[in-house]
Amino acid sequence: MDQQLICSAAEKFGILLKGRLEFLCDEEKIIFEEGDSIYCVRKQCPKKLTNIGDTEAKFIWVVFTPS
Repeated sequence: MDQQLICSAAEKFGILLKGRLEFLCDEEKIIFEEGDSIYCVRKQCPKKLTNIGDTEAKFIWVVFTPS
């Protein structure tokens, strides 16, 4: 299943708790395994993620605006 992500001026942090995901950042594909994390500043964020594993993926995505 593909999931389009919305990029905004907010900062983001994500961690993959379970499964395997493929992130599309610009034209580069990045594979995430369990325990991998990502921190995105402003509009530098993945545009799409895809579950490439055989099981359900669990991913926490935190979006925040620094004060």
